[in-house]
Amino acid sequence: MVKIKGKVNDLKKICKLIRLSGKMPDGSSSALIDNFIMDCKPNNSIEVKVFGKTNSVMAILTYKKVITISEGEIPIGNIDEFEGYLGRFGNFDEITLEDVGNKLKMSRDVPKKVAFMPLTSKENIDDSIRAKDVVGKLQREGENWKFGNTKYDTFFIVNNSFMLEVLGDGDVQGLTRKYPISINNNNVTCKVGEETGGQIESQIPFIKINNKEQGEVKSVFMAGIDNVFKGLEDNVIVHLKSNAPMIVEKKSEEYDVVYVIAPCVEGT
Repeated sequence: MVKIKGKVNDLKKICKLIRLSGKMPDGSSSALIDNFIMDCKPNNSIEVKVFGKTNSVMAILTYKKVITISEGEIPIGNIDEFEGYLGRFGNFDEITLEDVGNKLKMSRDVPKKVAFMPLTSKENIDDSIRAKDVVGKLQREGENWKFGNTKYDTFFIVNNSFMLEVLGDGDVQGLTRKYPISINNNNVTCKVGEETGGQIESQIPFIKINNKEQGEVKSVFMAGIDNVFKGLEDNVIVHLKSNAPMIVEKKSEEYDVVYVIAPCVEGT
């Protein structure tokens, strides 16, 4: 039996960080995950690993503001349903989550309130299973990362609001939702759209940059990139390598999260 305690707003934050809601290339809104597994650890944390439906984004989250009474995994079959149940409690309520057979018991002591949400089986959550396979390819090397055989030597720290501003340029009618992000002579830029049509070019002001590569570092991204940054706040670290996935990380007292975003395939 798995059992944890936490505040409702913290559990909602977990959903926000892994939901990966954003706009698809055609402008429609979509969440990249439907379900996930909460791996409740003995060190008072929850670990979640998810792989987006479009195979474009992977997220690895460790959330630290919970109390683990009994460790184990809780398979959440529908993230919208889970948030709906959480919404029937106050944001600052401390609630207990308990795996009772095929249901998740959510309870508040004062005033007393109990809810039971149906759970799915772990075998039905493909995204989390695939993420566990992929996550082994991601390894930290000092300040940088290695993903498979790709070693990253370039990163910049930026306030997330500037990334949201640039990614919001893709909302302009007529622009292609394609985001080429490049670093050249320690200038970070992004051109949204196409040179043959409408285009918006922005410089991304960074707080710190560490670039050990020669020449321009550039990679192009499409659906999924804005999904990541919409869940983040304050400063984030962006690791970039030419024609390779982008790695975005954020560390705080509440949580540590890493996202891996696939680049756009040439010709799409």
